[in-house]
Amino acid sequence: MNRPATLLWLGITVALAFGVFVVSYEVRNMEEERDVLTRSITANQQAIHVLEAEWSYLNRPERLQMLAARHLDLRPIEGSQLISLDALARREGGDKPVPADASDLPVLTISQ
Repeated sequence: MNRPATLLWLGITVALAFGVFVVSYEVRNMEEERDVLTRSITANQQAIHVLEAEWSYLNRPERLQMLAARHLDLRPIEGSQLISLDALARREGGDKPVPADASDLPVLTISQ
């Protein structure tokens, strides 16, 4: 009677020891994965900070004004470019206005 109980307890002890062994290796693997993810998150946060700094540098008002002057060829609006709402006719069946006479409207050209 003593021998079967001893074998049972020995089997339970071995099974528990194996279970603890497996769990400890799983925990180590998860800790390594956590460390890799933490390093990746830190690298991404640093990259975001660099990109935000670059974005702020590139969007300086004086730089944008200089680029607009160089590339867009913008001029102030002239009075001849404006028309009254009465000059617009309504389409039948729609609510988008269309010019009454397109030949009266100034032509907008964009040069590059």
